[in-house]
Amino acid sequence: MKALENLTQEGARLVDELADRHGVSREAAATLLQAMAAGGGNQAQFNHAELGGLGQWSRGGMLMIGDMFNHGLKARVAALAEDLATALRADVSALTRVTASDMSASSESGRWPVALGNPASSGSQNDMHYAVFPAMHRLAIERGGQITLYDTADHQIIGFGQQQGDGQSLTLTTQYGLVRVDSLAVVSTDGRSIGELAPDEGGPSGDGTAVAGVHAKPRAAAAEPDGGIVATIEALAGLHAKGILTDDEFSAKKADLLSRL
Repeated sequence: MKALENLTQEGARLVDELADRHGVSREAAATLLQAMAAGGGNQAQFNHAELGGLGQWSRGGMLMIGDMFNHGLKARVAALAEDLATALRADVSALTRVTASDMSASSESGRWPVALGNPASSGSQNDMHYAVFPAMHRLAIERGGQITLYDTADHQIIGFGQQQGDGQSLTLTTQYGLVRVDSLAVVSTDGRSIGELAPDEGGPSGDGTAVAGVHAKPRAAAAEPDGGIVATIEALAGLHAKGILTDDEFSAKKADLLSRL
């Protein structure tokens, strides 16, 4: 069902008012409203061309949009989100029929540990299911009936990919660029913490250190910056070649990324 069809009469009035105020279509405003309502008014993941493509918002001012260098658009989306958040604080059900309780009642949300709350985004690829819980700094991945929780630290996840080949390498798109999932610290597997796992499951070895490295990397190693930075520069070069980025924007961002190597 399209976002506009989920609006109540009061929700439709609000969407009309805010769409006009912020210079976006009613569909774009309704899409953001629905995403925020599904996140309980505290967080949202959305995807709409007028809002910069795939984006993520959370209460407190965190906002990321796919069109990351369009600062004017980001400010517009931020202002729209703030107005919507104010309205949602009063009464979510008065505005839209999509609420956080609807999401928790769905079959997908029942897949994950209740303590994590509702995911900001979730999906599946091949035999793998995943969900992102920004408020808890957790990424949950289910494969073969086994759920592994990863510590996402300060990563703001806006994309998810799976590269075919040996091991089917999983990657995240974050504010730091591409990050391999296996570089994140594992918190638990099927409800058992790392300390409770046997060595052949990725738990500590006899000397107290973790085996296989990928299960107990310190938070500082999570981003593996060199590969992520190079991949980000390559992606920016593609945007520059298409005329999406100006020469100055591309040069400034490239210089900033290279300074981190």
